[in-house]
Amino acid sequence: MNTAWHIAPDLIGAYLIDAVDQTDAVSIEAHLLACDQCRSLLAAHAAAPAVASSWATLERRLDNEMTAPIERLARAVGFNDRDARLLAPNRALRWSWLVAMSVALLSAAALARRGGGIESSLVRLVFLTFAPLVPLVAVVTALGGASEPSAEIAGATASSRLRLGALRALTVLAVSMGIGLVASALLPGSWLDAVVWLCPALALSGIGALAAGRVTDELAVAGLAMGWVSVVATAAMLTDDRVAAFRQGPQIAYLTVAAAVLVVIALRPRTLELRRVS
Repeated sequence: MNTAWHIAPDLIGAYLIDAVDQTDAVSIEAHLLACDQCRSLLAAHAAAPAVASSWATLERRLDNEMTAPIERLARAVGFNDRDARLLAPNRALRWSWLVAMSVALLSAAALARRGGGIESSLVRLVFLTFAPLVPLVAVVTALGGASEPSAEIAGATASSRLRLGALRALTVLAVSMGIGLVASALLPGSWLDAVVWLCPALALSGIGALAAGRVTDELAVAGLAMGWVSVVATAAMLTDDRVAAFRQGPQIAYLTVAAAVLVVIALRPRTLELRRVS
C-alpha cells in the first residue's frame, strides 16, 4: 500500500471527534494500518484526552458503584466521607444480610414468647444460645474473606490496620447487637434475663476477630459456634440448670475474655490478620 502521503493533523483531529464522512474515515483507517508515522501521530494526538476521559469514566463508575445505601446512611449518622466509604464495601452491613439476621432473631424471640411451660423455656434457651452467634458472624464477615478484602483497603488508604479493623468490627457489632436487643424485648420475663447473651456475644466476637483472616470464615464461625454450643450444653448437664452458662460467674468469664482480646489487639495491632483466606 502506498504510504507516501500522510494524514494532515487537522484531519486526525476531525477523525478523533468523528467529524469526517464515512469515505474519509475508511481511507484514514486503511492508511493507519500501513503507516507507523501516522499511527504515532494519532496516538500522540489522542493520548491525553483519551486517558483523561478513560480515568473520568472509571472514577464515575467506581463512585456510583460504591455509593451504597449503607454509605449514605453512615454519612447521615455522622461518619465523615472517608469512614463512610470504608464501611460501604462491607457485606455484613448489606440490607439482605441485615434483613435475614433480623428475621431470624425476631422469629426465635416470637416463638419463645408464644410457647408455654417447658417448651417456652427450651425455645428461650435456643434464642439465648443463638443470639451471640449473630454478632460473631457479622464481625468475621466484616474482617475476613467473605467481605471485600480489608488488607487491600488498608493498604490503599491512610487508615491504619487497627483503625480500619476497629471501625468495621465495632460498626457491625453495634448494628447486630442493636437488632438482637430489639428481638430480646419480645422475650417473656425481665429485661435483664433477656439480654444475658450480650457478654457471650462480646467474647465470641473478640475471638472471631482474631480468627478472621487466619482461617476461612466458615471454619472460624463453625468452630466457635460448636465450641459455644458445647459450653452451653456442658454447663446445663453438669449443673442441671438449662441457663447455667448465662449465670453471673460465666458472665464475668466472658467479659474477661472480651477485655483480654481488646488488650491484645491494642498492644499488638498486627494481631488483626486482615489478609483474605480462600
